[in-house]
Amino acid sequence: MEELLLTLTGLPPDRCEPVIRWAGSDVNKFLAALLWDNGVIQTLSTLIRYSEVSQQLGLSARALRTFLINPRWLYAGSEGQFYLSPNSLYLLDRYSNWRDNCGYPEEALLEYFKQANDPQRDATQCAARLASLTGWTSSEVLAANALLTGSDRIASSMHEVDWLSRMQSASDVTGLSARQLLSATDLTATSTASHWKSVGEAVIAANR
Repeated sequence: MEELLLTLTGLPPDRCEPVIRWAGSDVNKFLAALLWDNGVIQTLSTLIRYSEVSQQLGLSARALRTFLINPRWLYAGSEGQFYLSPNSLYLLDRYSNWRDNCGYPEEALLEYFKQANDPQRDATQCAARLASLTGWTSSEVLAANALLTGSDRIASSMHEVDWLSRMQSASDVTGLSARQLLSATDLTATSTASHWKSVGEAVIAANR
């Protein structure tokens, strides 16, 4: 089956097995479909679709196996099997972007998720590691995390890391800290004058 997938899609040999698992199939299921002519075309179409996504995003065998075993490392709200959906496709794309632009080997990213999801994790150490992987500071990572999670829990999924990365990008563009940015987004027509004043002063100071 792996050789067939390799022939049809050009998928590297080391990724065939995890892609087959990701697509919810295995050798026995495929052979049964082939033998009884029961959905073999649909099975092949699914395998090819998953293979193409894997290749387009450059997903390694280790990354695929990691998210298959720990789907909540991709999205904390995941329940059950890790499968291809608009949400998982978006988060895998964000993971690939982070991997390609962080300046660190992929192992460092996957080790971060392992550390952040350890029940005995140290939030300060996790923040320091995430800061190095995102180019932010530990203090800003901790401040943004507190706003994101409402606690001292550190970002532990790609969904949360992506939120922090977008916060960091906005901070870089505006010159505002994470706390100042969220204070600005809280402004409404009914906000107090002191709230408007404090945000305005922060914006002016950041652009001097």
